Amino acid sequence: MNGPCGDSAQADKVTNPSALRRTAARGRRSHIIALVAALAVVFAPSVVAPARPAVGAPAQQQTPTPVTLDGVLRPFSSASCPSVQYRLEPCDGGAPVLIGSSLSLADYANLAVAINGRSRSCPGGGSYVDVTGISPHPCASPTAVASDPNLALGKPVQIPPGNPDQNGGRVNDGDTASLWRATGGASWLYIDLQSAQNVHKFVFRWGAAYAKRFGVYMWDPGNGPSGDWSALYYTPEGKGGDETVVVPLVRAQVFLLYLVEPSNPDIGFELGEWEVYGSAVTNLARGHHIEASTERPLNPARHAVDGDESTAWHGEAARRMTQPTWLRVIYAPLRADISAVRILWAGGYALKYRVHFRVDGEWLKAQFSLENDRPDFPNVVSWRFPLSVDEVWVVVDESDPNHDYVGIRELELYAQPPSDQALQFATSLDPRRALIGDVVVQGARLRASGATFDGIGDYDAPAADAPSGTPPDAAAGSVK
Repeated sequence: MNGPCGDSAQADKVTNPSALRRTAARGRRSHIIALVAALAVVFAPSVVAPARPAVGAPAQQQTPTPVTLDGVLRPFSSASCPSVQYRLEPCDGGAPVLIGSSLSLADYANLAVAINGRSRSCPGGGSYVDVTGISPHPCASPTAVASDPNLALGKPVQIPPGNPDQNGGRVNDGDTASLWRATGGASWLYIDLQSAQNVHKFVFRWGAAYAKRFGVYMWDPGNGPSGDWSALYYTPEGKGGDETVVVPLVRAQVFLLYLVEPSNPDIGFELGEWEVYGSAVTNLARGHHIEASTERPLNPARHAVDGDESTAWHGEAARRMTQPTWLRVIYAPLRADISAVRILWAGGYALKYRVHFRVDGEWLKAQFSLENDRPDFPNVVSWRFPLSVDEVWVVVDESDPNHDYVGIRELELYAQPPSDQALQFATSLDPRRALIGDVVVQGARLRASGATFDGIGDYDAPAADAPSGTPPDAAAGSVK
């Protein structure tokens, strides 16, 4: 017999219709739940966990490299490097170095200096030196540079015929122990370099008796109708010893030393060596961008800076009471250091003209007003310390009335070679002395308005102390 929980219960499940319905319902629900779960898996959106960002080692911060330099500091600016206010022209003649600093460097502009600093990167590429220390420091004397020889060595010397010591060759024989002497009052001697040379410095090595007052002159064939001496330097306070005189860059063949007053009248003058130095210079206008107020199709402005003297720029003739004609060389956004302007005129030359300079759109106070008496000779105006400019203008106020144009065969611009005399300015009471110094003009003359500068003096000798006329005792044809 089966108990209540045995076979009789199982039979009830099978034979009871209500029980069968409940079992079927439960089965259907299970299948639906399973189906929904399966569909949820199939159609669920694919979710990918984001990749973990790679974490590298932090970039190592570079330590600025310490730098020590020496050279001549020039004003300069760079659009790609706003921190830059100067550039340093190294004493060894290497590539210029960009300079910036939170310090004020204005007192050292255009001077020879030693710099301590650190190399830093420019936003636009390249680098500059951030100055942490600066002091006056002369470059090595050009006399010690093999590429800058003594041009006077062994060249012909002329002295007064009545002087007891007729051995003028002692002043340029290379031996400082051999002295040339001049007794009595004022005296002179001149050296013929035998060809025109670029010259910017003289060294006088005096004996015990030196010149207290003296001047240095060059023979300029374009000075006046038949040529004359042009002053380069004069001092009433000669120091004796080894005396260096830096002058504006000139090109000449014959140089005169005019001895006015000796330090010891009982002895006279004693000179061991007179050394003359010059350097090769580069025409900074050649090939640069140039513009003119007017130009002719066959004589465009670019012919004035092409380095070819057989071509020329022709512009509209300049007459009184009319607009001037002008020509300008443009360096912007860069700048150029200029200390000499040389002009070779074409047939239609300027009678009266001016030379102007611009920086950042502003006219400089420095300018020259000139009259051209000798268009057959190059017109040159030069000064000792370069101006850093981005434009140089030649403005013609009046041109030759016999031609319907004004023309320039070549406009040449030059910079004064660096010199150790910059130390004299660095150690003076006011290191911000005038940047230009005295002015020398060849082949033309300054007009009544002359040269205008901001605080510039010159060193011309008083008329009583200056030579005049042709070179003393010069043989015919010996002075070109």
